[in-house]
Amino acid sequence: MEVYKKETDEIIRRFVSGRISHAKCIVALDAAVSGVIQHLKPEELAELRALILANSEIVAKEVKRRQTPIQPQVVN
Repeated sequence: MEVYKKETDEIIRRFVSGRISHAKCIVALDAAVSGVIQHLKPEELAELRALILANSEIVAKEVKRRQTPIQPQVVN
């Protein structure tokens, strides 16, 4: 599980710093889950789920932060 945490931390760090796109971030996070899930014990699934949800929240906040609101313009 520690390898998964380190890998996903690095993926998210690269996304937040703009080194990878949102799509590449999602693909990399999915690949990380695929790589770890086959090696987990059943009692580790809850921890994995919590990490996936936390990572998703971080990514969603970054996507929202990157969106620029459209400012209405007044035409005279």
